[in-house]
Amino acid sequence: MELQRGKYKHGLSRHELFNCWCSMRYRCNNKNTTGYKNWGGRGISFCKRWGKFENFILDMHNDYLNHKKKFGKRDTLLDRIDNNKNYCPKNCRWVTRIEQNSNTRKNVFIEFNGKKKTMSQWARDIGVDRTTIYYRVFKAKWSLERALKIN
Repeated sequence: MELQRGKYKHGLSRHELFNCWCSMRYRCNNKNTTGYKNWGGRGISFCKRWGKFENFILDMHNDYLNHKKKFGKRDTLLDRIDNNKNYCPKNCRWVTRIEQNSNTRKNVFIEFNGKKKTMSQWARDIGVDRTTIYYRVFKAKWSLERALKIN
């Protein structure tokens, strides 16, 4: 890959994964973005191999195509399995928006009847809004059994 006038010269800038790769690098490297504090600012980076777009394609494209075929392009997002580790083949996967939203540091997990889920996951399971569960458990101080009872 050759650098020319601030752009990568590899002929793959129109590849369907190019923007995903650029976004990953941007989150890790660009101190001027508001999201930097959640990635690069926390020490999150990407493996040396993924410094080259061609290697990112080799490692991730087949899984991307399989996921996209099942869930569609809009619902196929790059996700780090462990949010405290870097972007690399062993720590990355393709997920849906719901799966990605369930894999963030901000989530509140509730363990009940041997199952550990986010409030949003419990809410979807029992058919209520996430804020309803939050209110029941943390404001009204309901028992988990009562708060997670299906309406």
